[in-house]
This record gives sequence, structure tokens and C-alpha cells, in this order.
Amino acid sequence: MLVAREIVGSRHAILAAAGRILGASEAEYIDIEIPASDAEMVFLAETLGCVGRRAGMHGTLKIIDPAAFLSALRPPVDAPSMAPEDAAAFVFGSVERNAPLARPGVFPLPLPCYGLNYV
Repeated sequence: MLVAREIVGSRHAILAAAGRILGASEAEYIDIEIPASDAEMVFLAETLGCVGRRAGMHGTLKIIDPAAFLSALRPPVDAPSMAPEDAAAFVFGSVERNAPLARPGVFPLPLPCYGLNYV
């Protein structure tokens, strides 16, 4: 078994490379952890007939000052009364709640796998 945990870039390229890597190895399969918020990767994997397993983040994610965070975006998002839980769902997506606003193509941002450090 091969494992890929941290992925960035073209989802098409990642899946194409995964197939080639698997073909060149003796592994039976590649386990690519797909964050639950990465809808594009989930869709592409399913389109190619791959068995998908969404990996949720086993931790807590919170935007402490949603109004300041959202107003700092360009263009700013006018959501002064958005609760911290809704702001996190809006920015990072959520399997537990619907995002209060939609911004296709920008959000949700993929979540890192828990335990990896990001800045």
C-alpha cells in the first residue's frame, strides 16, 4: 500500500501520477487521503472509478474574529453577524453544517490533515 497525505496542485495531474506510480510499484493500491472539503478531488476520483474515502479533520477549527477575517478578504465578505462556526464552514467547508454563503471557485479551502503543521 502507498499513502499520499498532503496534496496540492492539479487534481487531474495527481490522479494521473497516482496511476503511474501504482503501475510502477508492487503495491496493490494507493490510499490518497482526500479532505472532506475537497469536492473537486472527490468528484474526479469517483469519475475515474476510484474508491473514495473522505478524511475529515479530527480536531477543532475556529475563526475567532469572523468579521475581521471576512472583511480582510478581497473582495471583502459582508457578514458582520456571522457566528464563528458559520465562518469556519464558509471558509473551510463542513460535513456537519451548510456554509451560510457561497463563493464557488474560491471556497471552501482544503483542510490540512490533522497533525500536519501549516502557516
